Parts: sequence; C-alpha cells; structure tokens
Amino acid sequence: MSIERTIAESADAYYQALLGSTRGRREGTADPGPWLGYFTRLIASAYAVFAERAAAARTPGTKQERIREHILRHAPRLPLRRHQNSGAGRQRPADPARPGTAKQGR
Repeated sequence: MSIERTIAESADAYYQALLGSTRGRREGTADPGPWLGYFTRLIASAYAVFAERAAAARTPGTKQERIREHILRHAPRLPLRRHQNSGAGRQRPADPARPGTAKQGR
C-alpha cells in the first residue's frame, strides 16, 4: 500500500489537515498538530495494511493454495451461465449405418 495512494484516497482530510496547520503562519502562530495528527494516522493505517499482508504471506500452504485462497476471499462473485445449446459433453445418437457407435459432442 503506497502512502501516495492513501493520501490521494483521503484528499479531503489531507487538505483539511494542511489548512488547519497553516492558519496563523504569517503571524507565527501556526499549529502543526492537525497535519501531524493526519500523517500519524496515515502511517498507522498503512502499517496495519502492511502487517496484515505480511501475516498473510506467512500462512502455511503452497503458493498456489495461498493464491487460490486470496482469489476466493477477494474476487467478486460472478454468476455461472450454462450453455444449454452448445452440445458440449453430450453424446449424439448412434449412426444407424454402424450399430454400436455413438459420436461424442463437439
């Protein structure tokens, strides 16, 4: 998780914190507290995501099993469509000219 992306996703909070920190700058009374609070929460959030991903990387199983588990957990559910008219996997009727024969579907 990049810090730049996190800032971009929380742009309103970023600009509010920046504005709050620069009030009184010309008078010498600016307070860096709002921006430092925002930045501290940002770093804590990014670290939490990092820790979660690092823990997931240490899970047992093969890489293939971990990828499968990740996909099952995070991929959107899509409805399966049955192709009823495709003929796939069905047998065609036997050829009357050749008893005992059945042709496989395409």
